Amino acid sequence: MPVNSISLFRSLSDSQLKSLAPVALSKLDSSYFTNLPLPKKLQFSTVQLESISATALSGGFTGEDINAIYTNFRTGANPSEFSLKLMSKLNGVHLAGLTPTTAGATDLKLSLTGTQLGSISAGAWKDGFTKADITNIADSKIASLGASFVAGVSLDQFKGLTSLQIENLSTGALKALTSAHVNNMASSATASIDRLGALKTGSLTSKTISGIVPSQFGNLSTTQLKNISNAGMQGITRDQMASLEAADVAAFSPAQISGLSSSAISGLTVANAASMTADQLAAISPKAITGMSSAVLATFGHVDAIAAVPATTGVNSTPGSPAIAAVPSKFGSLTNAQIKALTGDQINTVITSLTQSQIGAVSNKAIASITPENMLLLSQDQINGLSRTQVSSISTRDIVSLSTTRISGMSSSQISGFTKAQFNEFTDAQRSMSGLGNNISMFV
Repeated sequence: MPVNSISLFRSLSDSQLKSLAPVALSKLDSSYFTNLPLPKKLQFSTVQLESISATALSGGFTGEDINAIYTNFRTGANPSEFSLKLMSKLNGVHLAGLTPTTAGATDLKLSLTGTQLGSISAGAWKDGFTKADITNIADSKIASLGASFVAGVSLDQFKGLTSLQIENLSTGALKALTSAHVNNMASSATASIDRLGALKTGSLTSKTISGIVPSQFGNLSTTQLKNISNAGMQGITRDQMASLEAADVAAFSPAQISGLSSSAISGLTVANAASMTADQLAAISPKAITGMSSAVLATFGHVDAIAAVPATTGVNSTPGSPAIAAVPSKFGSLTNAQIKALTGDQINTVITSLTQSQIGAVSNKAIASITPENMLLLSQDQINGLSRTQVSSISTRDIVSLSTTRISGMSSSQISGFTKAQFNEFTDAQRSMSGLGNNISMFV
């Protein structure tokens, strides 16, 4: 139909309009529909309407037009619904026009099906629905809303969602949530409806997790924390970790712990790390464990604690008093990869509790950082766990801490690892026990 036939188009009879092929309608711009009387627009079928371009619909149909057409579809001789293709082309003005035609009548927006709501574009959500409209969407329909809903509504509109609606949000919608959405959810401490408590954290992205303010992150329940995906765990920040209580940290599975960054690990405190298990400690990645403070790391190595039950016998107790009971160190769960990654300060925290095989995993740089006090405390088994290259990395200041007994128990391979600078620090007794005497030619 040529452009100069707009007047002809408007003069078509109802039956002629009904018979127009969708492909013909798809070629018309908004000027053909702008002044077309509403009674004639009511003649179009869903198939015809969905063939009209979104631009032509936007410019040629008002909100009142769409309201009348939708009402006609639902109350006509053969009731029907708008197709999803047509719904996706409607703009905010069109959807805002879906209002009760008479006082007290049901809002037409609330009659839209879940799939129809799910097909609405992001822009149409923002302009076509009020905060109250969103609150009144049936909980059962919320599951049909996806990323376009979250992207389209403002934060104020989003606040219209109830707890039950939030519980029913689809995975697609949850993945589209930003930290701004989560941060604007009231906690149980500040609202009668705990909307944050309804949030399913399993679908939140690491980017969303990282943007949640620490005070709001600390309001998450242990159940919600358990449900954060392993990928989401990568977004946890230092301050967020510091906001958690011991029970919260203990709730994380080893798999979740493995996703934490060194920054997140640096947020652990002596208080909230107290309940971490050996399995959780072992799950920290080698890269991340370098972020743990020496004070926190030390809590995993305490070997003495007051037992929780009263004792009636025992050398260190009297009837009715608590007994001193040994609590195994959790350092035994540290992997060789973790040990190799530990810094000098960290090694000084754990070195005296490591096994012979674990000692062999300590980096040469960390070996050089061992203090004389700690070197003096190492057992023969631990000394025997040192490799030849580790022996050569021992600081010259530590040589004085190697007792003659320890030196005599070292293998010939270990002894040959000492450097000239180290050997020069040996006392006569140490040289004698090393089997080298004053022969320093081997170092030259």
